[in-house]
Amino acid sequence: MGPEGGELLRVWSPPKGVTVTNRSGARWVTGALQWDSQGLGSRNLTLSVCALEHNWSVITNRLGRPRLASDWGVCPAVAGV
Repeated sequence: MGPEGGELLRVWSPPKGVTVTNRSGARWVTGALQWDSQGLGSRNLTLSVCALEHNWSVITNRLGRPRLASDWGVCPAVAGV
C-alpha cells in the first residue's frame, strides 16, 4: 500500500518495436501515474505510444480523465527497434 492507500497493480514494459515517450518524443516515460484519494493527479501527462510508425497518445489531466488521440505526439527515430 502507498501513503494514500493506493496499490501498484501492474508494471508494464512495452514489447519490442513499441516506444512510450513524452509528447515531443524527447524522453522515455518512466515512473508511475499517481492520483490522491480525491482522484487528483500531481500533473498533466501524455503517454506517446509509437508502433509501426504510428502514434497513439494517452492524454491524462490532473482530474484523471484520460483520452486517446491519434497522431497527437511525435514518434522518435530509434535505431534497432
